[in-house]
Formats: sequence, structure tokens, C-alpha cells
Amino acid sequence: MINNGWFEYQRGKKGSPNWYKMISFKDQNTVNNTVNSIVDMTVNMGVFTTVGIQDKVLRSARFDLSDGSNLKNMEMAQIYADKFRKEFFQKGSGMIFWGNFGRGKSYTAACIANALIDKGIPVLITSFTRLSQQLYSEQDKNAFLAALNRYDLLNIDDLGVERKSDYMLENMFNVIDERYKSNKPMIITTNLTLEQLENPSSLALSRLYERILEKCTPLVFDGENLRDDKRVQNFEEAKKVFRGRGIN
Repeated sequence: MINNGWFEYQRGKKGSPNWYKMISFKDQNTVNNTVNSIVDMTVNMGVFTTVGIQDKVLRSARFDLSDGSNLKNMEMAQIYADKFRKEFFQKGSGMIFWGNFGRGKSYTAACIANALIDKGIPVLITSFTRLSQQLYSEQDKNAFLAALNRYDLLNIDDLGVERKSDYMLENMFNVIDERYKSNKPMIITTNLTLEQLENPSSLALSRLYERILEKCTPLVFDGENLRDDKRVQNFEEAKKVFRGRGIN
């Protein structure tokens, strides 16, 4: 994007939310400073939606599109999003959504993320597996970990599914510890039970979960498996299409 002293940042139609102008620079320092300023100015324009929410299916998660399941949890998540800047961010307070798979944990966390991004608050949804892969290719791992603090909220999905190698556990601890020391909030989803979180099977996990539970309020997701409901719905819709083609 930077070429011969020019930084190109133009898309869409002039005057529309996705319009940016082309700017000329005299030196690299000006380029770097202006790039950072442009990123800050464009968080309200969907830039962080693409960068922060890499799974496309989660970008459409919205509180007003909820199917009404887990109503109490969704209400609490809505309050968290509404009060994030004035209350939770200042205290570094997060949440951990726990319960069996298919209960809406990731969707609810994504609703929070999208609500905050709409307000211009940078959020990253990721996983320990993805972060570990990124760390593996980074020469300056400390700089990478510090850069995660650019996101006011870090959402780590599916805690507990990653391999428990020494390398993975070290990366997991370093990520959590960096947020802990910086007093930056996290939203974590997991299929682990609260019992497993409070009574881990190893010292390494104990150090990790202790920090998570100190900073994140547990919220259980129970009830019916929403993925089973969706699977039945998709099957019935497919049958209607086939019947419309004369296939029973």
C-alpha cells in the first residue's frame, strides 16, 4: 500500500462511509504516524470488523438478531457491551462463558464484539491455537504479545480444545499474563466446566485458570443444543426445496 512516498487508502465512493483519500508523504516517519492515525479514525468504518473478527459467520452476530434462546445471558452480555467503556474496561473486567458445545457461547461473545466495534472499540476474536501459530512465525514474540493490547477487548474462543504441549501452555500463559498485567479485559468461551476450571489437572493450567477466573466472571450456558436445532431447521428447509423439484 505504500509506494514511492505515497500511501494509498481509497475505496468506495467519495462521501460514503467507506471512502478514504490518497495522501502524500515526505518521509517514513510521517508515513508510520499517519497510518496509525488512519487506523484509529477508521475503526467505525468496519476495518476492525474484518481484522478483529476473522470468522465470517461471526461478523453477522447481533443482539437484535438473537433467536431468543439464553435470554438472561444475552441480556447480561448486552449490559456488558453497553457499559464496557465506563465500567468494565476501566477495571479490566471480563467474562468467561462456559458450558457444553452448541449452547450459543461463541455467538453471544461475537454479539459483544460487534456491538463494541460499531462504537469504534477495537476487538479481536481469536483462539489459543491461532495465536500459537502466529507466535511461531514471529521473530519478536514479546512485541507480538504487546501488540495484542491494541485491542481493548480480546475474545479467546474455545479454551480447552488446544493441545496441551509445553509450547502451547507457555504461549497460553504468556497471552493471558500480558492481558492480566496490562489490566485489559477478555471474553473467553470454553466447553470446560467450572469445576474443571477451579480444579485444574496441572500446575501450568492452575496458573493459567487462576488468572482467568480472577479477571473474568463465569457465566454458564445450558439448555438445548442450538446446533441440533439449526441442523433440523436446515434439513426441513432442504426437504421443501427438493419437494418443490418433485423429489420426495
